[in-house]
Parts: sequence; C-alpha cells; structure tokens
Amino acid sequence: MSKNKKPQQEEWLKGTDAQFDSGQKGFMNLVNANYVAWGITPGDVSNLQTLQANWNTAYTAGGSGQKATRNEGDTKTKQDARRDYVKAIRQFIAQWLKKNKSVTDAQRKLLRITVPDLTKTKHKDGIKADIFYREKNMGGGKHEFTCNTFKDPTKASTAEGADGVIISYSIVDKRGLQARADTLAEETQENPTAKTNKQITDALTQMNPPAGPDECDKQKTFSGAKFILDLKSANIGKTLYAFLQWNDSKNPGRVSAPGSLITIVI
Repeated sequence: MSKNKKPQQEEWLKGTDAQFDSGQKGFMNLVNANYVAWGITPGDVSNLQTLQANWNTAYTAGGSGQKATRNEGDTKTKQDARRDYVKAIRQFIAQWLKKNKSVTDAQRKLLRITVPDLTKTKHKDGIKADIFYREKNMGGGKHEFTCNTFKDPTKASTAEGADGVIISYSIVDKRGLQARADTLAEETQENPTAKTNKQITDALTQMNPPAGPDECDKQKTFSGAKFILDLKSANIGKTLYAFLQWNDSKNPGRVSAPGSLITIVI
C-alpha cells in the first residue's frame, strides 16, 4: 500500500487469509469496545462474534501454517467460514458504520473502512436529481432496470454529476415466512408459549419492507443507467425490496437521495 493511500475495507477483506485475519481482529476489537457508544445493540453484534469464533477455529485448523496437518475438509471449512464472515462484516459496515453519525472518521480509519472524502466544494453536496426507473423481468431471476431522470423519462440516462447507480436491496421469502408463522400458530393454538409467540412475531417482522437503503442487507453498484440484476433462479417467487440512488464513483459517498421503495416478485 502506498504511503498516501487511505486504508480501504477491500484491502483486508479481499487479501490473503493472513491479511484478513489481522484485519478482522483489529476490526472486531474496535467494534466490541465501541458498539454501545455507537448505538448498536448486543444482538446486532452477536452474529459477528459467532462468525469470528467460527473463523478462528477454522483458520487454526486449515490455515497456511497447517499445511503439514490439514486436509481438504479443513481447507473447505476455512473457506466457508471466511465467506460467511466477510459477508456479515460487509453487511454490518453498510448498516451500522458507513453512515452512523456516532462513528467518527478517525474511528473509521482505525476500522480500515472507507472514509468518504466530501471536502471539495464542488462535490460537498449530494446529487440533487430524482431517480426513476423501468423494470423488466428477463426470466431466470434476472431483472433489467432502465434508470432516468424526470427530464428524460423515455430512455436510460444518468443525472448530472452521476456516472452510475447504486441499488440497495433485500430478498424476502414472504410466502415461506407466512407459512412458518401460520404453522407455529396452528401448532400452539391451545398452548401458546412466549417462545413460539416470539418466533411468530419474528417471522412476520421479517416480511416487513426496509425503511431505506441502510436497512437493506445487499448492495451493488453499476456504471451507467441501465443494468441487469441477477437475483438467481433459486429466488424466483420471493419478493425483492429495493432502493435506487444515483452514484458518483469518482467521489465515494456522493449519491442522490434514494427513490421510492421498489417491490417486485422475482
């Protein structure tokens, strides 16, 4: 890494196992020490702590330092543990750290996550334009989005100051969750318990749409105003909740306000 380059989250999340292991230790040490002050509940951190423990165990058995003793199963377990852990870290960063006003830029640097540079006068404000879209189901879980501005509603076009689109989204199995809630209610109709009532409430709550991009658990960035989002055939029949925003890739963090909630059956 050059001396003048700011530490970016991708460098340790995408690095070697040793680089990732070092990065995640520092990241979790800071999270564990500060999450209360940042307004994050223990329940929101516990999943990361569990996945960290899984990674530590898997890396101890299947890391490069164990070439003499590890087997294919150890290596596969390590790879799976890292994949799940990285996914959860990215979601945690997006939901709790990226726009959390209680997290300072100095802390973000220590966490080794991106600190948006919005200090230049010409880019200090977000992109003003609204975002509109047309969506087409391409089949096989693929959906085409054509984005534009109100000034140019007939074809794909980016807003002034933008060069692409960010889509924040969640995929919800509403039918599966409703079926689970109905089954639990039927099985415990005569003898409901606090545990089953909570399970029913949790299932129904998971069906609720996100209030904004920060509540979505997935995010992708596309250049230009037209793109195909591949949601995989396994998710056909589930519900996509999404928000679109214009993005200025040359100035990280400079985006438009999100458009209205998108609800699509995949």
